[in-house]
Parts: sequence; C-alpha cells; structure tokens
Amino acid sequence: MSSPLAPNPDVNQMRFYIFRENSQEADFPRFEPAGVRCILTLAPILDCSSEQRRAIVEYERVRLQILEILEQTDAGPSWCMLLATIQSDPQPALGTPFIVPTIMIYCNNLQRCYHELAKADTYLRIEVRKGGIAFNVGTRESPFNYWYNEIAGPGRSIGVEGVKSSGTLGAYVHNKATYEIYGVTTAHVTMMHLHETNDRLPITLLENDQVKMVSNSDQDHDKELMDSKNLLDSAIKKDEDFGGICPRRAKIRANAQAHYQSVLQSDRSLGMVQYSQLSIVDTPQTGGKSWKDVGLVEIRDDRMGNSVCGFGTAEATNTTVTGHAPITPGMKVMKAIGRTTSAGAGLVNGTPADCRILCPHLTSSPAFSTREWVVLPERPAGHPFSDAGDSGCAILTRREFHECAVVAIVVAGAKVDCEEGGEGEGEIVSWEERIRSGRNSDGSPGYGGSVAIVTPAEEVLRYLARDLGAEFEFGI
Repeated sequence: MSSPLAPNPDVNQMRFYIFRENSQEADFPRFEPAGVRCILTLAPILDCSSEQRRAIVEYERVRLQILEILEQTDAGPSWCMLLATIQSDPQPALGTPFIVPTIMIYCNNLQRCYHELAKADTYLRIEVRKGGIAFNVGTRESPFNYWYNEIAGPGRSIGVEGVKSSGTLGAYVHNKATYEIYGVTTAHVTMMHLHETNDRLPITLLENDQVKMVSNSDQDHDKELMDSKNLLDSAIKKDEDFGGICPRRAKIRANAQAHYQSVLQSDRSLGMVQYSQLSIVDTPQTGGKSWKDVGLVEIRDDRMGNSVCGFGTAEATNTTVTGHAPITPGMKVMKAIGRTTSAGAGLVNGTPADCRILCPHLTSSPAFSTREWVVLPERPAGHPFSDAGDSGCAILTRREFHECAVVAIVVAGAKVDCEEGGEGEGEIVSWEERIRSGRNSDGSPGYGGSVAIVTPAEEVLRYLARDLGAEFEFGI
C-alpha cells in the first residue's frame, strides 16, 4: 500500500488532496511544479481510452469501500462523490495536456475522513473539497432571473404561495391525448411549505391538496419590491434636491412611482400543483437507487408563453423546445437560464455520482446514498454552473435551426466552498495552491466549483406516464 504524496493537510484551510504513487506514472502523471500557468478543468470520465476504461473499472472496484469510509467517519449530513478527470489546457511549458482520473468528494467534515480515505486501496487520485450537496431551492444574494414577468415561461422564478423560497419553471409539457399544457419543475419546489414535516418517503401532492404556485416567488417578489422601493426613494430624493422644478427629475420620479405600483399590484398567481412526488426509486441506468423528484404545475392561460428556453449564447439567445432526447455519457449540453444562474455549457459525466442529499422535507437526514446523473460545467466560470433556486431548470441539447430538446432537469447541486480563498487576492500560480484554494491561476473559481445533479427527461416522462396514466412530451 503506497503512501500519499501530499502531507497531512492544514485543517484550518479545510481543503486537501490525496495523490498516490502510481506504478504506471506515464498514464497518470503528477502535476507539474509551481510557475506553470494554465486552466484546470473538471471534465467527464468516458470509456474512450484504455486509461479511462481502466480508471472506471478501478473506481467500481473501490467505490463501495470509499462509501463505507464516508458513512463510518461521518463526512457530514450531505456529501457527493464522483469519478471525473482533471484536465489541463494546452501550454508550451506542459507540452501535451494531461488528463488525471480523480475521485472528487464534496463534504463538510474533512478532518474526520482524511486519514481513513488515505487508507483506501486504490491507485486513483482522490481529491476532497470542503463543500456539500443540496436540493437547489432557496436564494443567492444576486439571483439572475428573479423579477416578475406576466408571461411565466421556462426559466422563471416560481414558488409556493406564502413561502419564502424559490425554484425554477423548467419547461412546458403537453398531454399527447388532450393537448393540455403544464409546467415541469421538481417535486421539492412544490413542497416548500412541508419543511421537516414528514418522517418517511414517498411524499406526494395531488390537485386536491390545493397547493397554489406563484411566479415570481414570494421571496423574489419581496426582493423586487424592495429594489423598486429603493429606486423610488432615490428618485424622490433627487427630485426634491432639485426643488421639484427639474422636468427630467420629475419624469424619473413618475416612472419610478409607476414601476413600484406595477410591482406592488402584479398578479403572480400561476396555478395549482397537479402532481408531484418525492421518493427513492430503482434506476437501471445508474445501477442503483435515485431520487424521483418531479412536479407538474398548472399554468394559467393568460400567463402561458411559448416553449422557449433561454440559452443566452451568441449563436441563439432563445431556442424552442421540441421534445426530449436521451441522456448519454459525454453529451454536450446547455443549462438553460434558471431563476438564479444564467445559461452555461456542460458535459454529461460518464459515471453516476454517489450522493447523500439533505432533504428539507424530512424530519431527519436520510441515512442512505443514491446514484445520480451529473452534468459538469464545460469550462470554469465566474459564477456557479447551478445554484440554490435553479431546481427544475432544463438541461438542453441542440437540434437544428433554433430548436432544442430537453435532456434533463436540475434537481440538486454539489459545490465547493471557495470563500476562504477570497476573490481578488492576487494570482494563485502553483498547482498546490490551486488545489487547496479551489481557484485557477487568475484567482477565478476553479475546476469542480459546482456540478449539477439531474434527472433525465426520459425518466421524468416515464414517471408522469406511470403515475398519471397519460403520455406527455416536452414542448407545446
């Protein structure tokens, strides 16, 4: 059993890695010394080379052992583990870009599991990051798409009336027999009022439960109202500073007053929850059990829009959804604009993630892990790939012209806590600094900063057909 190359971590930094000696170092090279500038990317592991195939086989061999370590050492109430690769950009100083298969673990109690993980009988590199995983409901200080719009289309903020929490309306679906149109999101978005009220799964809502959804959410309406009130107060003050005699300032004040009144009086009612269920089910595609987290929401006729999801790219700002497509390892996808984050390119990982997701609707944390599909951001970005409030957001793939298909919906997210490194603290050059800080050489959030846990569109449609006795399809 070889020893890790890395010394014991500084637990105050709460980040470390375990990089093992390898009998075949040509396949898995060590990171280069400090001073080499390049961007590191967390990329999918795929069955596309002998090295990656060997890594997948090795991971499946050691996976249960590492899961047992995470269970026994109390890695935290929620954690996520996945096999991926860390890749470097082509750089003259590096020559050929390297690809290092790595077991990425996101958890909170790093000190408790470090020494036990070092005993894992594997040649694979193990990287442990301070972070966690959770259903993507809630808020971020500056959500991307939180404001009210009369047309409640895909990507809009939604929530349960009377509850200060937010999710995303992911896409429209239609009943293939009756042509009735509904909105799709996750079940936990429609159950925000059931906080820690259930002691077991499944949790199911039907139309007669009379759960009313609004768009934008109460949480985001309060924020929009506060923003418009601040704008009005500022306009009033500037108008009064000019003695109320400046026509331009008076017009700005009138416009701000009109905007505040429109936000105050907006009719945010969306419709009733028609069906939602949160449970754990067997999923042959992942080789284990996965979260079933699907919600179907009524959409008022006067708030119905077209089936357009925002890509936010130079090629096509908006793209029409026309059906669904099967999810496949290595697939290039786009996360549509969500309530909290903008659009972003991603890649489907080649192996599922093992997750213990904290469920806010249960009275106690689940004592089990599930296997889930994972989408990795294609490139490190200055903002998370998905974040709290993006639950229900659509994952898309292009078809032709301005058409796309739904591949999956976002249900949860795993992310690194990068706050300790801080932004703007200067360049981080060495590999060791970058690994421990979770940042690239320019100080931006680094590889593995956030990944999206998703439910395939095929599974969503299968759940609806089985539970409601009707065939549905994405789009209108």
